[in-house]
Amino acid sequence: MLKNVNMILLGSDNNVDKIISIAAKYDLVCTYKIGVYGQFKQHELLVIGPNYRYKKFINEIKAL
Repeated sequence: MLKNVNMILLGSDNNVDKIISIAAKYDLVCTYKIGVYGQFKQHELLVIGPNYRYKKFINEIKAL
């Protein structure tokens, strides 16, 4: 079974819990990381799972 790894970059951590719960609904593995690169800080979500489930997940995230 092929699994893809996708990264979603967020501006803030306001919707992280909601996005992770939606990923769980589609049986995707989602990990949260705060990337600090010098003075630049970004919120990263790694989403691991099959491509067809990821597409359904992204369509629901866009509706938020």
